[in-house]
Amino acid sequence: MVGILPLAGSGGNCLCTPDLGLLPSRAALAYISLVSHFYRYRRGDRVVIISGEYKGVRGVVESRVYQRTVDRPDGYDAGYQVVIAEGEVVTVRWDRVRTRPNSPP
Repeated sequence: MVGILPLAGSGGNCLCTPDLGLLPSRAALAYISLVSHFYRYRRGDRVVIISGEYKGVRGVVESRVYQRTVDRPDGYDAGYQVVIAEGEVVTVRWDRVRTRPNSPP
């Protein structure tokens, strides 16, 4: 008996159909997450930057962040702060780094 509900206050003896006009005429088909909640790397993981101003530079992940990045300074992105040569820290988007073999930074 889908779509048929007992009338309130009738003790369940009276059945009626719900007013479907109260339902919204449109429904969301899917939701897209604009911010990834999954980060591939953790603090201490050795990575290489694969694109952008620091392409090819090796470093170590310091932290996972959601902030402005070197590759897109006008917007906010999920990414990593990566320590590169001589302690310099750069912030890059999550998709701009890949793992590298366990070798000294």
